[in-house]
Amino acid sequence: MLGIISVWLVCIFNTNIYAREIIDMTGRRVEIPDTINKVYSPSPTGETILYSIDHKLLCGLLFQMRDVEKQMLHPDMRQLPVVGSLTGEGGLSANKEFLLNARPDLILLVIRDENGIYADPFASRAEETLLEMAPCVYIYARDLRDYPEAYDFLGDILNRRERTDELAAYIRGALNDAADVVAQVPPDQRPKVYYAEQPDGLATENATSYHTALLN
Repeated sequence: MLGIISVWLVCIFNTNIYAREIIDMTGRRVEIPDTINKVYSPSPTGETILYSIDHKLLCGLLFQMRDVEKQMLHPDMRQLPVVGSLTGEGGLSANKEFLLNARPDLILLVIRDENGIYADPFASRAEETLLEMAPCVYIYARDLRDYPEAYDFLGDILNRRERTDELAAYIRGALNDAADVVAQVPPDQRPKVYYAEQPDGLATENATSYHTALLN
C-alpha cells in the first residue's frame, strides 16, 4: 500500500514532467515540461542567451558577478545563487546541491559544431549527472549567424516567441547591414586586426575560433 501511495504522490507532483516531446537542434527527441520557468545552462553562451530572452529564466549563475557586471545587469541577478559551470574534460565544477535546490525545469546545452562537439567538453558521466536533474536540450550556436535559428527554437520551447522574434530579427538585420558595408570595401583594403586577450594582451585566438567570428 505504501508503494502505491508513493507512486500516486509522484504522479500528482510531477504532472508537468514530460508533458511534450520536441526535437532539439541536434535532431534528438526530448520530452520536456509543458511549462518551463527555470533553466540552467552550464556554459556562458547558454547563460547569456537565456538572459537576453528573460533574466527570470535563470535559476543560478555560473560565476560570481563582478562589480562592473552588477552595474549593467538586472538587479534581480544579484540574488541568484552561484551554482557553477562545466569545466574540463568530464568535470563538473557546478555545485550539485545548489543546482538541485534551484530545481531547473530544463538544462540548456550549447554545441558549436555540426557534428556535435560540445561548447564545454565533458564526458558522458557529466551529462548523466545533469540528466538526473532535468531534461537536456541542445542548441547549435557557433557564432552570431546561428543565433537567429537558436532564438526561434528557444522561443517555441520556452513560450517566449514574441521576445525571441525581436532578438532574431535584430541579429539578422545587423548582420545584413554589416555584410553590405563590408562588401563595399575590397578585400585587399580591409584592415588587419589583432584580437587580444588576457590583461597583458599577449594571448589571442585563431581565425576559426568563435571569439573572432565577428572579425571574419
